[in-house]
Amino acid sequence: MDDTKYLEHLNLAQRERLYYTDTIQKCTDKTFNATHISSDFAQQLHIPRLSYQPGPVYFLTPYKIRLFGVHNEAVCLHVNYVDMFQTVF
Repeated sequence: MDDTKYLEHLNLAQRERLYYTDTIQKCTDKTFNATHISSDFAQQLHIPRLSYQPGPVYFLTPYKIRLFGVHNEAVCLHVNYVDMFQTVF
């Protein structure tokens, strides 16, 4: 990647961050009637199958869960949605 593409990407990322922080600032100000909702998706998290499992055991595969979070910056409310799934072999 040459320097011009790198600097262009860096400039774009800085402008996006500035836009994001300005939008969040407007949401927290009560004179504006605005709401900003962010979402985040954690693809797969692994939790132990047994709560008293002392360590990784090769024959007990951990549960796989999907985590999806939604955050409303105007009222500082964060909600996580958890979906447990098991792959059948």
